[in-house]
Amino acid sequence: MPEPTWTQAPALAVTAEETVAVPSPEASGTAVALEPASIVVAPATLTVREPEGSETVVIRLGSEPEGTVIIPLSVTGNECSVTPGEVRLDDSNWSTGVSVAVAAVDDAFVDGDQACVVSTGPARSSGADYADMSVDDVTVTVEDDDTAGIAVAPVSLTVSEAGGSETFVITLSSEPEEPVIIPLSVESDECSVAQGEVTLDSSNWNTGVSVAVALVDDALVDGDQVCVVGTGAARSNGADYAGMTVEDVTLTVEDDDAAGIVIAPTTLTVREPEGSETLVVTLNSEPEGPVSIPLSVISDECSVTPGEVTLDKANWSTGVDVTVAA
Repeated sequence: MPEPTWTQAPALAVTAEETVAVPSPEASGTAVALEPASIVVAPATLTVREPEGSETVVIRLGSEPEGTVIIPLSVTGNECSVTPGEVRLDDSNWSTGVSVAVAAVDDAFVDGDQACVVSTGPARSSGADYADMSVDDVTVTVEDDDTAGIAVAPVSLTVSEAGGSETFVITLSSEPEEPVIIPLSVESDECSVAQGEVTLDSSNWNTGVSVAVALVDDALVDGDQVCVVGTGAARSNGADYAGMTVEDVTLTVEDDDAAGIVIAPTTLTVREPEGSETLVVTLNSEPEGPVSIPLSVISDECSVTPGEVTLDKANWSTGVDVTVAA
């Protein structure tokens, strides 16, 4: 009997992306290797740093597509951005791919390193080879560049007693999670602050709060004095600033007082027989203790009353009247 004739069916090549028929050598006489349909995203992970760090991802195809392949892109979260919003791959660029820029989105929070995902939607294509094919996402680590800190500027001032007031500003180095309250106090009678605390929050953390320090002018010859505006530890419901110490502000108050005894007027005219005039004795500055000044006349043409004046904290500036009579 004659030998039977056998017909061999084409073998099947199986890939992770798609099953593609490969003709057998016996059927065609020549082995043909077809590239599998696949979408390659590289790299799959990135690290970018605030404030303006960026990296590039390349998306390409494993084989020439039957039609244009469109892959939509988006980001999960608000820590990074992706440009463009979709890529198009066709017979002109399928192998070289399209570059996608992934950039860090800068914020002012001390929130540590954050994760951001560049999400890829299913591919759209008129060709059956890539239509609805899933695409790998890209995981991005965004490194934080913010640190919590409280700045006081200036921390030292030199002003004259007659200067009135001076100002310093308190700011934060990062946007706080919750309002930050900083208590203020003065343990001196040389200066004062109008407010007992300042509050910094998301609206003013970087512009800061101005604190006016009023100088308390005295009449004592006490030399230059030091006044310290004390700042207490910060209070906040957020962990970033709670309990943080704040630098104090030191003011050197220059004394504008000088000791001196003033008699006015220094010349008088009185007329016989009973004429009299008055002079006033005052001090330039408030005395540390009572000041006694004896008075007498070097002549028998006039008399002075009283024979001594005493000036103290109560009357040093208004003075004591002295009567000079002919």
